[in-house]
Amino acid sequence: MTEHGGLSLIARRPAKEKRVRILAALLIVLGVISVAYGGFQYTNEKTLIDAGPLEVTTEETNRVPLPPVIGGAAIAAGIGMLVLGRKRDY
Repeated sequence: MTEHGGLSLIARRPAKEKRVRILAALLIVLGVISVAYGGFQYTNEKTLIDAGPLEVTTEETNRVPLPPVIGGAAIAAGIGMLVLGRKRDY
């Protein structure tokens, strides 16, 4: 049985499995980073005074904390995707 240009479902399966493994690895890496750093920070540049040739700016650093539960959930989801993907191969 073929679909979409003659490619069978079996021929498309390895590409889907590869995408799932990449997503699982990405979840694990982001989870580990989240647990290790506890969040992320970013910097905004604000202009305080802009009067002709005189311009005064300041940089403001903001931090967004992430609870370790979110990182742990990402790690667990990534591992779960890898394990479930391997069980389907058997």
